[in-house]
Order: sequence, then C-alpha cells, then structure tokens
Amino acid sequence: MKQIAIIFALLFLTNLTFADSALEKEKTESQKFIDKEAKMAKTEQTLSGLLYRPVKEGNGAYPGATDTVTVEYKGTLRTGKVFDASPKSQPASFPLNGVIPCWTEALKKMRVGGTAIIICPSSIAYGDRGVGQDIVGGAALKFEVKLLNTKAF
Repeated sequence: MKQIAIIFALLFLTNLTFADSALEKEKTESQKFIDKEAKMAKTEQTLSGLLYRPVKEGNGAYPGATDTVTVEYKGTLRTGKVFDASPKSQPASFPLNGVIPCWTEALKKMRVGGTAIIICPSSIAYGDRGVGQDIVGGAALKFEVKLLNTKAF
C-alpha cells in the first residue's frame, strides 16, 4: 500500500514539475514577444504592462469602464495562431468591466471608430492558469480591435 502511495506521489510531483517548467518556458517566450512588440513605432506601454498601438484614431466617444462596447476583433497567440475572432457580419458586444483587465484598460484609451493593436501580458489576461486549449498559462496575447460603438448603462 505504501508503495502505491509513493508511486502516486512521484507521478503527481513529476506532473507539477512538468507544468511549472512549461509555465516558465511560456512566460519567458511571452516576455521576448512583448519586448519585441514594445519596440514597434507608436507603441505605448502602460504601468500594468499593456502594450497599446493605435492603428487608426477614432473620432467618437471614449467608453467608460462600465459601458457596453461593440467591437470587431481578432486575437492571436505570440506565434501568430488565431485563437478567436469576431465575424465581420456579427461584431461582439459586452460590458467593458466584464472582460480581462487588459481589454478594459485598452478600450478606455480608444474612441469609437478607432482601431488598435493591444498586447496583453498574462498578468492582465488569463494569468498562470490560461484558458481553453490554445491559451496556456503565462501566455501573452495580441489583439487587433476596432471599436464600433459604446453605450453607457
């Protein structure tokens, strides 16, 4: 019985070590990606680590933290793999305070009609846990976002 318990404990510790190793590798590669993106022209880095690069300035209203926004977007991993996107025929709408902190911070910098590239370090995205199959723990994410509308509630 003790032998079985020891085997399970070793397997558990091996899995933890592998998970920690994969997490640290992703964090390292994501930081390299962020450092490269931060050097791109017109890119602003905020205190939270968000990278914000306007593509096209809008001329409409800025959304408030609790507004509902309507956007077109495409999200990619640091490798360039698309993990999510809104269909052009059906933009996404959501309360700005109901998304990852990176999006809340970035969209408050945009005006309706504007488009921006935002890069989210994992600390203001999905952290060490990740989400789904594609977004692993420690992953930096890149989004191209067009702000179509904002509505206060």
